[in-house]
Amino acid sequence: MSIHFEDARKHKEKIKRLFLAAFPRDERPPIGLLYWRQRQKKASFRAVMDGEKFVGLALICGTENVQTLMFLAIEETCRGMGYGGEVLKRVKEEYRDVPFFLCAEPLDEQAENAKERIDRLRFYAHNGFTEIGLMVQEAGVPYTVLTPGTPLSRAQYLEAVKAFFGKVYYHLIIK
Repeated sequence: MSIHFEDARKHKEKIKRLFLAAFPRDERPPIGLLYWRQRQKKASFRAVMDGEKFVGLALICGTENVQTLMFLAIEETCRGMGYGGEVLKRVKEEYRDVPFFLCAEPLDEQAENAKERIDRLRFYAHNGFTEIGLMVQEAGVPYTVLTPGTPLSRAQYLEAVKAFFGKVYYHLIIK
């Protein structure tokens, strides 16, 4: 495995297919917003590549004070092969000098996707991310905040999310 990142715009059809398949409707903004924020230099929207093979997507956004991995998805046929862990490793290294976080659905034994949530949180823990006790809501969906050990405040979380969504969407999304 030898992954690298490319501009998501080079792989729009594959990105769109994976984005729609990987994230439930209530957890994803319109994909056009991701590209728009990238064009504005408010986000880094990347295709994850292994040589010439498309294996996933990643979107990182924030400010010079705080960054978040807002979206990470690996092609279903490529899961369990170490791609997600390698992406996390590279992103943690890239943003090692700034507070960095990601959000995941919290454990909920009653949720339809309870097993997926457990697996996802284990995956993040295995790759050095821990829950910090900060719960947030985006568009009515609850999330737990995880970091690779860097302290993070609610204000920093809000700063990163506001940088991505902008003033108008931010007030509609964050409660």
